[in-house]
Amino acid sequence: MHPARAWTGWPDSDTRPDPGVPVLRHPGPVAAVRRDVLAGHGQPTWRIPLWAGQTLQASVLAALRRLGVQTAALGLQQAVFSHLRYFEIATSPDALPVAHYTTPLDRTGPLDLVCAGATVGQTAQGQHAIHCHALTVDADGHFVGGHLLPDACVLAEAGVAWLWALDHMRLVIGDDAEICTPVFHPILSEADPHGNH
Repeated sequence: MHPARAWTGWPDSDTRPDPGVPVLRHPGPVAAVRRDVLAGHGQPTWRIPLWAGQTLQASVLAALRRLGVQTAALGLQQAVFSHLRYFEIATSPDALPVAHYTTPLDRTGPLDLVCAGATVGQTAQGQHAIHCHALTVDADGHFVGGHLLPDACVLAEAGVAWLWALDHMRLVIGDDAEICTPVFHPILSEADPHGNH
């Protein structure tokens, strides 16, 4: 077996394979490190309920308060929505930002969950924020999904999610100079219980 090698990217456009879709170039400066990694150790995991009649956000925030968790990764395992509000992604190569959300789209259910993942962090003002992407399927077998607005997505039935506490870090929404869009930025927690620095 060959040893693993770090991906350095395609050296130039002449050697890059044709992706079959247009390549967007973000306008801002490329960060020296595109992705920050703050490794934890032994983060606790919980199986949490998603309550029928509540919004996705209300169910998740109730669990966070009970568990005393501020930052987390979330995997939805089972859910049926009576209402879904979501964004899709649009592109505008000649405008800023080049990738942006559409206006909110609304669908009534039942919409069965296919898959979903979310990250829970905070706004700059310290309020919880949930970034969630999901795919659902309607009664006719059509797929519906995108970037969910959790405070407007209502559960038709009780569901289940897995919550992984990320207590070694904070995720705070801030501007990203490259993509010209607010995103979560990781910050090592001052009270990291595992001593990871």
